[in-house]
Amino acid sequence: MLGMSIFPERCHGLPSLIDISWRVTGNGKTAAEGNSVNYKGGGWGPTVQRQIGTFRASKGSAYTLDLVVNKDAGSLNVANPKIVVAVHPAEYKGNVVTGQLIGMAAILFALIGLIFGAYAAGRTLLCRARLHR
Repeated sequence: MLGMSIFPERCHGLPSLIDISWRVTGNGKTAAEGNSVNYKGGGWGPTVQRQIGTFRASKGSAYTLDLVVNKDAGSLNVANPKIVVAVHPAEYKGNVVTGQLIGMAAILFALIGLIFGAYAAGRTLLCRARLHR
């Protein structure tokens, strides 16, 4: 009913109830616009989420979201649906910093491994050279 499924063959012939046109404006200008028909993303967890669009925001700017519901989706009212505008988790600065720290730690451990490997190889070569004298 939301227009998304991991098993689309089970929903064959079942039209999506979600048909929402949207426009985001900021500073009197249209920042982005679209229709939920063009977005099929979503997620499952404690709640079920259906993505209807994305836009790039600028820090410190205020935006207005205008929605036009093009199709009656009243049968979804039992689920108490809500429109949520949120920053995607991948965009959080903390995730980027964490990823960088993990990457630097991996490089450090790789370098330590290379140093120990080179040391062990050098000792082996020295021992072999002494045996062949």
